Amino acid sequence: MSGFLKELGNQTSRMVSNITPVNIMIWGVLPFVISVVIIIALMIYVGNPIPDKIKVCTRKTPDAPMTDDDCKVVDNKSKRMMSVLYYLLTPLLIGLIFAGGFYKLGMVYHNPKLGMGLMAVDMIRG
Repeated sequence: MSGFLKELGNQTSRMVSNITPVNIMIWGVLPFVISVVIIIALMIYVGNPIPDKIKVCTRKTPDAPMTDDDCKVVDNKSKRMMSVLYYLLTPLLIGLIFAGGFYKLGMVYHNPKLGMGLMAVDMIRG
């Protein structure tokens, strides 16, 4: 058993030493910055989808049908906080997703055997 583990360790260290490192600026940071700029430009073009006023409806009794008299329009107090979250978190999350995908693509491009191994593991998992 120890001979098998020693050989497995030798194979693993040989494989790790053959991995070509990927330039993180080209394959990670640059796609992140480009995607964030594009997403922010699209968000500015589309506008803020969070409404200024919202309609709040309450029933007088649980069995009563809903009517327009039961509804009133109020100011959206959380609009400012939601706008900040919308304009900050959305581009960052989408940018991180794109950057992660491009980094993995760079690893596969520079290390085709590693990419083949990753594809094989994905195929085996189903």
